[in-house]
Amino acid sequence: MNANGDGATLNQAVQNAHDEIAMRAAHSRNEEEERRQEPPPAGDGPQPTTHRNVEQRTDAWHQLRAGKPTASRFDAIMKKSKRDGKPLKARSDLLFELAAERIAGPRRSEPTPDMARGIALEPYCLEIYRTMRPQTEIDTSAAYVSSACGRFGASPDAMLDADGLLEIKTSAPHIYIEDLRRGQDQIPARFKWQMIGQCLTTGRDWCALLQYCEPLQSARILYLTPTPDELEELSAELDTFCNDLDALTAEMRTLIADHCIPVAEIMAVAESEKPAGFNSEAPAPSCDPPSLEQERKEQLQNDREKDRDARAWQERWHGMAQAASNMLLDCAAEAVAAGNCKTRVQKAVGIARSITKMENAQREYLAYMGGCTCPDARAGRARKCKHQLAAIMLHNVTVRLQNAATHVA
Repeated sequence: MNANGDGATLNQAVQNAHDEIAMRAAHSRNEEEERRQEPPPAGDGPQPTTHRNVEQRTDAWHQLRAGKPTASRFDAIMKKSKRDGKPLKARSDLLFELAAERIAGPRRSEPTPDMARGIALEPYCLEIYRTMRPQTEIDTSAAYVSSACGRFGASPDAMLDADGLLEIKTSAPHIYIEDLRRGQDQIPARFKWQMIGQCLTTGRDWCALLQYCEPLQSARILYLTPTPDELEELSAELDTFCNDLDALTAEMRTLIADHCIPVAEIMAVAESEKPAGFNSEAPAPSCDPPSLEQERKEQLQNDREKDRDARAWQERWHGMAQAASNMLLDCAAEAVAAGNCKTRVQKAVGIARSITKMENAQREYLAYMGGCTCPDARAGRARKCKHQLAAIMLHNVTVRLQNAATHVA
């Protein structure tokens, strides 16, 4: 083979190689273009974040949820006035509550007795579901799930299989019966958006509701699969709410910075500017706000003083009631011996019964004076509080006793 032939062959080989590379590059560009036009496969893009290394209702758990709307509050965001279709006041209250949490940190509140009982019953309710659905895989390790956008979250009671959730609700008998009468297979409206929100947050397809009534020893299991329209509606409302929350938080930070006194900074400056020769070892009046432990001690002391006053009050009135009772019995005996009319005797007996009522009322009033803890008193329904009613009854009976004793004597 001559040199010219070898050169032509080499040039042809190089050209073929360039053509092959160009063809492969064009093919790759076509594949990339087609890939861009296809919908992204499941798993692409931001995904919900599941926190499994924290325990619910701990400081770390509250910190994760601070300043974010969570599924249990979605109902307040979604509810609208039936009259004009505008959001209810609950939405505005939630905005200010979450804005305050973003600025000041999470606010922890003690659960009500009903809530505490519901929390205590959760393991038992899980066993009920496990017994009724033995083939279902139940995972309770997800303490908190943050949405893919990170702006809201949820704390499901359990995750079921690969695509389900479980929400547990304990209800009082009258509420349970009312829900049952409204629809045997109908999710109560107050739970609907929480369950839809949990599906939206976690990306799961369906949510089961286990509603349990302890006094009736009855439970029911209902299922909800959100429609695309419901998920889209809730997502749009949450976006609007979170935007409003961002704006309110920024506004409140500006207002606090411009119009409020920075107490911590002022106290720190005052501490650093103490005059020379100031004896730091000498006791100085504390300017620190009272601690929670100090408040508890003061409350305990107040309770003890109230209890001591109540006991002294009881002893004094018990002695007066006993003396009045003896006087009335003597008066009744004399009336019978003298053959007086029955009216006098009946009045004495009636007063004696009033004294018994008064003594019973005293015991109720002692509990009231010691600090009433019944649900009605905690909820501010004083007129339904039996201890408050007992105190009123005691006053009325006392007046009747004094008037009647004067007439009989």
